[in-house]
Amino acid sequence: MAKTRNQIQAESDARRDVKLKAFKLPIAVVEEFERIATEQGLANNALFIAALEAYKKQENIA
Repeated sequence: MAKTRNQIQAESDARRDVKLKAFKLPIAVVEEFERIATEQGLANNALFIAALEAYKKQENIA
């Protein structure tokens, strides 16, 4: 039986060890985030990961 698009995507995500995570944020925050990512030449997920790592370092979180 043929796989559905969702099944194919789920298998792809599992192979790449990724998970979709969505947030509802104020438009101004999203626009600023996208602006900074563009200015730094980063993908949105790369900026998010960098920001998380910087926060962990600042707060001494392992």
